[in-house]
Amino acid sequence: MNPETILMVVGIAVIVIAVGVMVMRAKKIDKEGTETTAVISRIEITSGPDPADPDSYINYVQYQGDDGQIHEGRMSLTQTIEFEVGEEVRIKYIPGKYNMVRQVKE
Repeated sequence: MNPETILMVVGIAVIVIAVGVMVMRAKKIDKEGTETTAVISRIEITSGPDPADPDSYINYVQYQGDDGQIHEGRMSLTQTIEFEVGEEVRIKYIPGKYNMVRQVKE
């Protein structure tokens, strides 16, 4: 195999592994997570390398964990503005891994 093919195969393998880890993490939060109310603490706008690509929005929440402390976690990456800073949302998180949060869909 030539070097370009090897790089492409390695790149695809890394993407597949990353997606698999994200899916496993999401399933773990859904199954074992603790549900609570959180507040949208900030929204970061990110742009892709191509100016023609649409912006993405990274939504962060703050919430009180089972340890009594206030934690911030990255909740979601969206292509549209879905939340406002200060808005309350229901989430699940993994105790002890407070940056791992998912929105509870009703």
